Amino acid sequence: MTTAQLFIGVAIAIPAGLALTGCLMWLFRDSDPEIAEALAPKPSTTADLGRSDRVDRFLLDIRTELNRAHSLHPEPQPSFHHGYAIIAEEVDELWEEVKKKSRDRDHEAMRAELVQIAAMATRMAIEVVEPKITETAAKTP
Repeated sequence: MTTAQLFIGVAIAIPAGLALTGCLMWLFRDSDPEIAEALAPKPSTTADLGRSDRVDRFLLDIRTELNRAHSLHPEPQPSFHHGYAIIAEEVDELWEEVKKKSRDRDHEAMRAELVQIAAMATRMAIEVVEPKITETAAKTP
């Protein structure tokens, strides 16, 4: 991995982590009143309304991608390494677009890769990380 790829990975990982938090909150919005309240739109300007709509659309695209990926690969991700490899592959595909000259970039493809990164991060969190958290909690006296 080159230094540039590392920096791009970090630059993507932080927003992807924030996106993952938002995704998880959105997925559980119906089961927890506090999450529903936190996600309730509170726009103060017209610009905020537009942003809220874009966030909702992006989160819906992530959920759609999760469903598509699950229909293609219904078995849970087997390990941390496997989950990481899938996310890294998606980041590499985004990197291929990012490093193109700006006039040659396919912005729709970039957005699609970002959706896939967030979806695969969500899937890894749900299928690999959360079971380990539960397992560890069960072992704690």
